[in-house]
Amino acid sequence: MDLLLIQSQEHETLPLAELKAVLACEDIDCDVEVIAQGLILLKSLNELDFIKITKYWLGD
Repeated sequence: MDLLLIQSQEHETLPLAELKAVLACEDIDCDVEVIAQGLILLKSLNELDFIKITKYWLGD
């Protein structure tokens, strides 16, 4: 399963570093692909990791 994230682009590099830190802390294993500035594609998420990452950003 893939998930496309649209970032605010307030800072040029911080959001990608923050995203990678969250993925590491939540033990989410996926490929991170920068499509364009502000568009990040998380590839090959399993269903549980998809739920974890969406809950993190959307809340419970």
